[in-house]
Amino acid sequence: MTVDVGNGYEFSRSFTVQVDLPGTPLLQIVNAIGIGLWAPHPEDYFSKAQKFDVKPRGSSLLLYEVTVHYKKVEEKNEDRQEQKHGNNPNPTSNPAQIPKPTWSGGTTSSNVPFTEDAEGKKVTNSAGVPFPDAEKKVPTPTLTHTRTYPSYNAMQSAVGRIVGRVNSVAWAGGDVGEWLCESSKWSWKTEGQGDASLRYLECSFDFALQEGGWAQKLLDVGYQQRVDNDGNPNAGGAKLGAILGGDGKPVKEPVGLNGNGIAMVPAPSPGNPPLVINGGKGAMPYKSTNFQPIVGSPV
Repeated sequence: MTVDVGNGYEFSRSFTVQVDLPGTPLLQIVNAIGIGLWAPHPEDYFSKAQKFDVKPRGSSLLLYEVTVHYKKVEEKNEDRQEQKHGNNPNPTSNPAQIPKPTWSGGTTSSNVPFTEDAEGKKVTNSAGVPFPDAEKKVPTPTLTHTRTYPSYNAMQSAVGRIVGRVNSVAWAGGDVGEWLCESSKWSWKTEGQGDASLRYLECSFDFALQEGGWAQKLLDVGYQQRVDNDGNPNAGGAKLGAILGGDGKPVKEPVGLNGNGIAMVPAPSPGNPPLVINGGKGAMPYKSTNFQPIVGSPV
């Protein structure tokens, strides 16, 4: 602790903070010491924390020195009298705190094709034909994470690393690829007043869980198939030729392929549905990342 005598008393206290990851937001480092804006000095109630300095110690970016500067503020006579009796009526004595990261959650509903009933039985008409437009609502678990950033660049860096991506490792009770960070929203916030205010960004991230993952189960169908130089269907053919119907003319509706670029024989039917591309895996439209280093985990 240092004391400067001049225009009243000015105190400063320094703390060493160790972080786990380089690039930890500065506001989190400041909050780690547990001293908020306008907090009183432990030896002088009328000296309040009004400035915080943060600087790295060494080159590892894992150790930081946080210095808190206190200045004496004028108190009203009635405040002093009530403080003498053990009360703390001064509104500014309640330190302004930067909000800590929070989690909230719930469910939403999405429409998916209705092809099987609750017992796993195929849903068809009396002729055994599925209903192509039948849908059902499926509840989808959701999570929202809200945290603060000291600057616009720090916030945008986090947004760019996570929004529009799925989890690359198991996270929040979901398997790999089951959680999607759908969106984010942010706004500037200010704590404190005047020269003693702290300005920061508050950003929230929205996540949705889809059991089985977010790969698109696209069907292997088309109007063309692989053919050889003579126009005959050939999985190794380098050319494409129109798929012909029973009338010898190009088909007007997409036809199921066999996974090798050749029209299915027999043609798809209710008992022989088209295949999903990539051996049934479909196609993943989203890149993946590890959510844990960016937002932590709700569990």
